[in-house]
Amino acid sequence: MFLCPSRSRPHNLQRLIDAYDKTHAYVKMMIRLDENDPRLNDYLKLVFPDTWITHIGPQVKMGGAMREAFKEFPDEVFYSYIGDDTIPRTEYWDMELAYTAGDWEIAYPNDLLQGEKSATHPVIGGKLLRAVGYWTLPCLTHLYTDTVWDHIGKELDLLRYREDVILEHCHWSNGKAPRDEIYIREFNGKNYHYEDQACFNHWKQNLDVSTLRKTIAESVKASSKSCSTSEITI
Repeated sequence: MFLCPSRSRPHNLQRLIDAYDKTHAYVKMMIRLDENDPRLNDYLKLVFPDTWITHIGPQVKMGGAMREAFKEFPDEVFYSYIGDDTIPRTEYWDMELAYTAGDWEIAYPNDLLQGEKSATHPVIGGKLLRAVGYWTLPCLTHLYTDTVWDHIGKELDLLRYREDVILEHCHWSNGKAPRDEIYIREFNGKNYHYEDQACFNHWKQNLDVSTLRKTIAESVKASSKSCSTSEITI
């Protein structure tokens, strides 16, 4: 499944709907909206694809939305998120990334911003995520959610970059979007970016890579004994 939290950008979500249809995507997408969003009614006027699920709740940032989604959907074949400022450009991008990740690896697209350098919008095999035990760290509010999986992937050689799969990140920093109130709040509001950095650094410094590798290896072994075959479902 993909997760897409959105706030005060119904026009961006319409753009994502159009791109989703144009690229023949069909995997499950959970749209997370805030119940106090002043533009909530504009979101509710949108016509979502049949495979999209809309969840409306108290205002949360990315970290909260990810924990909420994992709790609600603990048995997905894969997990990923996509920003409402992202435009998929490649046909069947969802399936391409899902199949590349499989059960135990991490696939990531070319976002035309970070490229291969960083695993933005990582697609994580469901069995790998469950073996690790979390989608995002409990202490993360919004930032570094992808950095955690980039680090795990590099330490355990699980990253699989798909340069040919384009999910264009239309961000204000690369001049592809205006610096709206959402971007401004991210960097000029509450100091959660400093708190998130401290959270990530503490986790990174205390991560026992050998233990994590052993845990995943044991999970792979146990999974292989079950002789189950995963299928990408909507």
